Amino acid sequence: MTLPKLKIQNLDQYLNTLFSIFYVFGVIFFSLDFGFVLMKNLSEIFLYLCAFGFFLAVFWSYQYQAKFNYKLFLIWALITFTTTLVLEMIGTATGVIFGNYKYGQVLSLQLFSTPVIIVFNWVILIISGSEISRRFVGNLTFLNKQNGFIQLFFSAIISAVLISFFDYVMEPVAVYLDYWNWGSSDIYQIPGQNYIAWFGISLAFSLWYLSLKIKIKSSFVRNIFWLQLLFFVLLRVFLV
Repeated sequence: MTLPKLKIQNLDQYLNTLFSIFYVFGVIFFSLDFGFVLMKNLSEIFLYLCAFGFFLAVFWSYQYQAKFNYKLFLIWALITFTTTLVLEMIGTATGVIFGNYKYGQVLSLQLFSTPVIIVFNWVILIISGSEISRRFVGNLTFLNKQNGFIQLFFSAIISAVLISFFDYVMEPVAVYLDYWNWGSSDIYQIPGQNYIAWFGISLAFSLWYLSLKIKIKSSFVRNIFWLQLLFFVLLRVFLV
């Protein structure tokens, strides 16, 4: 298949602009009475649209990046997707991993009572968090003098902290929107076990991803994390 001659930088510019506009309008409409129900019903579609944009950027990066090892990437992505799906299934069935929670009906496309988009989001967040942390650590002079494993582990720690913080910001908003619930009328009553699990899972898969030395040269792959984080911060301030 012959692809149009569109550089990854150009695609990034389009995606960054488009999704920035989407998220701005999302915050505005969620904050308005007449727009709340509409936006809530469109949530799942928009999340899949974000996932499509993300993996399009990854694919384009592979097309125009000679050293992109797509086989390693696909193996990592498939195993990460499958493992997090299984963890979510066990989590909803037993409460052992994250705590006692159930998914609502807003995210309706589900596999074994787990929304498929949630599993995609695990993959997206880990890639995005890892790419952000790799870039950050690469700019730290004192760490560049350390051996590779120390840099790798430090990057994975930062990625896990970022992803866990993302979940901390998102949780009350997600409960309010009925993405899932913790069986409590208090949307802020989230078990600490949930954040420990998020940190552990993010650390393990970020460490593995970073060890493969797969570098995705796409600013959108990193920026989607910040766009989503800002989106949930604003909804938490103005909506919840």
